[in-house]
Amino acid sequence: MPTPTLPAPPRALAAILEAASDPGVDVQVLARLVANDPTFAGVVLKMVNTAAYLGSRSQSITDLRAAALRLGVRTLRNLALCHAARSCVSTQRIGSLDLDDFWENSMRRAVAGRMLAEWDGHVEPSGAFTIGLLQELGALALLLENPEQSEAWTKASQADSAVRLRLENSLFGCDYTTVNGQLAADWSLPDEIALPLQFHNTPAKAPEPLRRACEIACAANFFCAILSNTDTRQALQRARTEIPRLVPNAPEDLDPLVAELGAQVEQAGQAMGIKVGHQPTLEEILSAANRSLIDMNLSYEDIVQRLEQVIAEKDELAAELDRRNRELEWISITDALTELPNRRELFRRLNDELQRVARHGGRTSLIVADIDHFKRVNDTWGHVFGDVVLKAVAKALKESCRTSDTVARTGGEEFAMLLPETDLTGASYVARRILGGVSKLELETPNGHTIRVTVSLGIAWLEGPRTSPFDREALITRLYNAADQALYRSKTGGRNRATRCPNPLEWAPSSPEADAVLS
Repeated sequence: MPTPTLPAPPRALAAILEAASDPGVDVQVLARLVANDPTFAGVVLKMVNTAAYLGSRSQSITDLRAAALRLGVRTLRNLALCHAARSCVSTQRIGSLDLDDFWENSMRRAVAGRMLAEWDGHVEPSGAFTIGLLQELGALALLLENPEQSEAWTKASQADSAVRLRLENSLFGCDYTTVNGQLAADWSLPDEIALPLQFHNTPAKAPEPLRRACEIACAANFFCAILSNTDTRQALQRARTEIPRLVPNAPEDLDPLVAELGAQVEQAGQAMGIKVGHQPTLEEILSAANRSLIDMNLSYEDIVQRLEQVIAEKDELAAELDRRNRELEWISITDALTELPNRRELFRRLNDELQRVARHGGRTSLIVADIDHFKRVNDTWGHVFGDVVLKAVAKALKESCRTSDTVARTGGEEFAMLLPETDLTGASYVARRILGGVSKLELETPNGHTIRVTVSLGIAWLEGPRTSPFDREALITRLYNAADQALYRSKTGGRNRATRCPNPLEWAPSSPEADAVLS
């Protein structure tokens, strides 16, 4: 039988794909082409403003050219591919197939692939995302020509990969991976996308240069099954067994990744206009896995016989639950790389500090720091050495502050220091310690050279008490922005310096504060 196919991409998206296939294409040209498809332009702007691309910036990107520059040609091409694939069937009904559920599972695979690629470091994360989202395109083509088989296919798709391929051959005369190969040729997809679409079930058969991408795609299936499989216990067990085998650089403990997966799926789905329901949390997944284990292993008689054992294990289980809860709390408030408090925890402590100052008086200061020319470090020596720099700077910042101060990593190469009971003079003293401490760091690059790094700082401060009501959230934002604006002036003024607001921030907004530079 002829190999099924999908409709050609819409004209505007086809133009983007054609232009993006040229490595030397001007980003401005791509931005103009993106503007020709308002729906896709909206997807691009939403995606560039997700946490994966927003980084430490406080303002959203609203200009398509800036968005195109931020995402890059390859990521734009991949987004266009995903959008084109969805547009081919977005308005069609395919038998009893639940398209919302189909795309939700595809989004889970896509996000899982991106997360594993980020951990692995050998595969482009945006490419892994695209592979995951397009992985079932062949199945859509089969179902468009055979909608009466949609119910049978839905059951077949839940089977093990080898069993599923046999069932599809029985239903359609070929399987979806074979159709993926034809679709890749019809749409002129690059090998880095096309081959994983064909070999994600059998990565060992893939050509060596792209085998790792196929292994990531295969591992993503086990990863996303944790969210979609009704047998959560089995899905967790298989993921913990198969993912380390396929992705040696993946963390030994998958729980932190599982905890993050659902949130990223919901965010990416919203950005791409894919309807995504509530994704189970780590606690819900572990709870379901435990229930499944109990249901499988314990009959009514077993429960009666094991009652004393269950009672004996009660304290141990409670202690384990308490340990898990403390671990999850630590993960939620801590930056994994530097082990400093994260932005969320900084703002919580800042909220408490502002309440204290308002009630009892005193002064508090906030310093925002940014590593100078950090992008150059990553581009020259790679992200692994960039992580070394981040950890070294984090340590220097902490050593320059008191134990009562909060030193946090707020995103990317940006840090912040909350200094309770500290006025402008004290904050300036700390800033000088920071500048001196960081500038003394000597870091050995992968090629054996020694480099130094510097930071730029911005200082804002506040004094109390405050008897009348005030908006704490708005004040936190204004205080942080004031320090951030001072930081910007340090950057534009030559870097490796601190800029301070000479006057305390007002509790209610008025005119912008002036600033001065610390030598």
